[in-house]
Amino acid sequence: MWPVFLVLVLKIGVVYNQIFWYQPEQIHLAYGDTVDEVVVTWSTFNDTTESIVEYGIGGFVLTAKGSSRLFVDGGEAMHSQYIHTVRLGNLTYNSRYVYHCGSSQGWSDAFWFKTPPETNWQPHLVIFGDMGNENAQSLARIQEEAQRGLYDAVLHVGDFAYDMDSENAGVGDAFMRQIQSVAAYLPYMTCPGNHEEKYNFSNYKERFSMPGGTDSPMFSINVGPMHIISISTELYYFLNYGLKQLVFQYEWLEDDLAKANLPENREKQPWIVVMGHRPMYCSNSNADDCTHHETLTRVGLPFLHLFGLEKLLYDYAVDLEIWAHEHSYERLWPIYDYQVYNGSREQPYVNPGAPVHIVTGSAGCKEGREDFNATRPPWSAFISRDYGYTRLKAYNESHLYLEQVSDDKQGAVIDWFWIVKDKHEPYQFSKMDWAKEPRWKRHRGVEQRNTALKWFRDTLIPNKDKGIVYFMDDDNTYNVKVFDEMAKIKKVGVWPVGLVGGLNAESPILDEKTGKVKGYRSGWKPNRPFAIDMAGFAINLELILTKTEAWFSYKMEKGFQESEFLSYFITKDELEPLADNCTKVYVWHTRAENPAVKGTIPGLEV
Repeated sequence: MWPVFLVLVLKIGVVYNQIFWYQPEQIHLAYGDTVDEVVVTWSTFNDTTESIVEYGIGGFVLTAKGSSRLFVDGGEAMHSQYIHTVRLGNLTYNSRYVYHCGSSQGWSDAFWFKTPPETNWQPHLVIFGDMGNENAQSLARIQEEAQRGLYDAVLHVGDFAYDMDSENAGVGDAFMRQIQSVAAYLPYMTCPGNHEEKYNFSNYKERFSMPGGTDSPMFSINVGPMHIISISTELYYFLNYGLKQLVFQYEWLEDDLAKANLPENREKQPWIVVMGHRPMYCSNSNADDCTHHETLTRVGLPFLHLFGLEKLLYDYAVDLEIWAHEHSYERLWPIYDYQVYNGSREQPYVNPGAPVHIVTGSAGCKEGREDFNATRPPWSAFISRDYGYTRLKAYNESHLYLEQVSDDKQGAVIDWFWIVKDKHEPYQFSKMDWAKEPRWKRHRGVEQRNTALKWFRDTLIPNKDKGIVYFMDDDNTYNVKVFDEMAKIKKVGVWPVGLVGGLNAESPILDEKTGKVKGYRSGWKPNRPFAIDMAGFAINLELILTKTEAWFSYKMEKGFQESEFLSYFITKDELEPLADNCTKVYVWHTRAENPAVKGTIPGLEV
């Protein structure tokens, strides 16, 4: 009998077990609605049953729970992850908290953050834009300084990773891991840039948890003495997503600025700081929008000039505007509408007459550096192509300090300046205290004239700068001959002023023998020391610069502004009659009202 061999044939199956990614990663912090509230955000690649942060002062003694949401990238692979957010509220001021985040399925490493003091906080911020995965030159130094506790928060002014959607959002994941050694310890506050545009900014909106929620590209928050506003400049450039977002942001911004300027709010947060990605001004040698005169962010939409930011920010007395986009650093003189409004020649940032702009987009990315034009415009104060970042410290309500750090020069400070303000109030010639009360209740033009006097005295030099000072009104009409007459003035020149409504004029009366002023022809209190209309005199600049005690005042009796002011400079018989010995009228009041003066003056040529 032949042996029987039994062959057992087994079907070998390969079982591919699904790998579950419950481990938290990409951990970063942000402020909540206030600085005593912190939002912890992280990612997992599979959903977990819970989103938890264990935290406390000295140990994990407290627990906070939050939620997660599924984020699917718009690329071909439809890469997905779960974004977890947990809000930590009622934090104790001036304390160091430790925390970790995750769930029973996996926990992160332990991290820490500091809460600010309740009063007298001097926040220290690190600021930069345009940092990528590749060539992130500034990151190592920022990581080290953050770990040493040098900063209180980060302002990243747009353009992340280059780009977060690249490689099916893999570049975004890598970037968020890369900044974790900073962002897990400091609130990492952001605004979107042009490199976040893909899929309607979805990677930016989903990954960062800013005040206001994921659907809002803007927010504001009070940080010590600063009211910081973050906006999206990209709404001006990507109108394919609709105009509605831009309109909404502009209206929100105006409302936020109006509230920030309420006296009780501006007293607590006197510094208003705005950050957005694309600058209004730059002197780089490229074709970016900021190199053009009518920058969209500055003047608004093409042709229509709607929703422009420059006038809005100027009108509401914004102190500092922070931009990026250009891969370089540039500090501007205080500027509005291409005009420089330095506080003074020696101290341009002491009580400046317009907002201060900086462009800080040199943190490092794969696109490298930006060059500058060979010829610097007059509004550009300092430029650098070095890789680097900006530090800001708000010392108090009057002093703000900024400096630029160069990575090319091993962390050396290559630029620094103070912004100093005695008062935080509307800039000159815009949103001033235009008196709306009747003339008999409150003097008109006091603040405007004093602003001009202050500018002369802060900016011009006695015995060097020459000129004539004349206070014009917008309800007057002028013959150019009056300006020719002003060229003759040695101290104070005077002339008649016509009153169109009554076919009359007010004029100095001259002594026939001496030719000097002996009195005044005026329909109201002709015995005033100087019964002259504001439009009826001009003063040599030298007197304005040397008689620094001379100002206009709300306390003067009605109609005595001119008399009080002129008394600082001259006596009546020193006045210099012009306009052919005060016989010709070159200035007219043309407001549409009937003056009280009646009749005509014989021999007066009008």
